[in-house]
Amino acid sequence: MKIKLAILEHDKLYLKRVKAILEKRYADKLEVYTFSELEIAIENLKNVKVDLFLADESFDIEHVKVPSKCGVAYLVDSPEIKTLNGKPAICKFQKCDLLYKQMLNLYAENAPSIERVQTEQTEGTRIIGFFSPSGGTGCSTAAAACAVRFASQSQKVLYLNLELLGDAEIFFHGEGNGDFGDIIYALKANANQLMKQSDKGEKKGGNLAIRLESLVRQDSTGVHYYAATKLALDMQELTGEELRQLLEELRKSGGYDAILLDLDFSFAHPLLQILSECDSIVMVSDGSAVTNQKLERAVASLGILEQQEERRIQQKMCILYNRFSTKTSQMIEIEGIKNIGGIKRFEGYQPELLIKQLANQSEFDVLR
Repeated sequence: MKIKLAILEHDKLYLKRVKAILEKRYADKLEVYTFSELEIAIENLKNVKVDLFLADESFDIEHVKVPSKCGVAYLVDSPEIKTLNGKPAICKFQKCDLLYKQMLNLYAENAPSIERVQTEQTEGTRIIGFFSPSGGTGCSTAAAACAVRFASQSQKVLYLNLELLGDAEIFFHGEGNGDFGDIIYALKANANQLMKQSDKGEKKGGNLAIRLESLVRQDSTGVHYYAATKLALDMQELTGEELRQLLEELRKSGGYDAILLDLDFSFAHPLLQILSECDSIVMVSDGSAVTNQKLERAVASLGILEQQEERRIQQKMCILYNRFSTKTSQMIEIEGIKNIGGIKRFEGYQPELLIKQLANQSEFDVLR
């Protein structure tokens, strides 16, 4: 389904350029109409079911003449202007991908529910979870480095940090609007909407997929990610079912070859539900006696919970040794769980440079 977008702007050169770029980059997502005269634009809105109408701030629009199901926003010169005449405002002088994401965000907020189309699960999208039962093993670094390596091999990768205190921007930087807090809100709104529609016997869904696309950012390495919530406590609002829905929506979109999850370890139900959704589960150890002991105890306990809740977890597990020292570290053998190798300790690197060093390690390739 394409979003029908109408743009009203006096500057015909701007119109020509923005239409050309949008149609080239998002031909499968957008159907673009451009106008330079208000009367012609309004008349066409009546004949074509436009989803989103963007008008230059210089136009005096009578909003009552715009169809009720059409979202309206103003194109403004300054990024400081967020609303105008009671409607959202978008700065027209910005990178095309940011402009597109703001359009998606407005569409998701204003558009009616989208008919839910039944699609087959995308086999090519793998979900790989990283966790460690012990602190200080460099689990987050390993997950981020794996994402960078996959991206360098021409895979489209999403690094999804679900730790309570995690922040993807320790490793990655990209432009965008909003953060993971907006996704939490969207998940809850989507759940409420689906519940209401179920009561009415409707088969529509929310606009969750569009919200997810509008909020994602991309690092220079090619890795996609979401900015962290403003408050760490916001992460506690997520339920196991909402996390399952998030992963299902991301996988179903088919937009990623791999989704790498950076997880806190616990025996709480949400983690077990997430691990059940993973295709591979990487436990990170530094090979120290203390960490190895914790790892063995964690595996034994997960095995019991797996049987109690009838989940498939242990057979997807493997062990990655990070910060491994031939002098102080030791690999252990746990029945049914393979070791995928050891990565030596790198000293004196800042996080962004460290993950690029780790991304050169071939140990991650077994997870592809």
